[in-house]
Amino acid sequence: MPKDPAPSPSYGASKPKASDLATDAGKTKTYLGRPWKQYSRTVFLQSELDSLIDPAGWLEWDGNFALDTLYYGEYMNTGAGAGASGRVK
Repeated sequence: MPKDPAPSPSYGASKPKASDLATDAGKTKTYLGRPWKQYSRTVFLQSELDSLIDPAGWLEWDGNFALDTLYYGEYMNTGAGAGASGRVK
């Protein structure tokens, strides 16, 4: 098994609200992320997620690509898009 080539993490990153997408809510699906390469890592930590986020949360890239090596997580998020009950597993 290859060694995990985890990149250096980026802390404190933030994205402004996507007000330009608000008028398109329900027409365009918006996800938290999808794996582009093996060992993909994405965590949303104490973020406000609005209703633009699709209830599935995460999107598969290509079938089961990289599912055994990725890590996607959510922790203590708030807002209409933060409900994890409908998330993909």
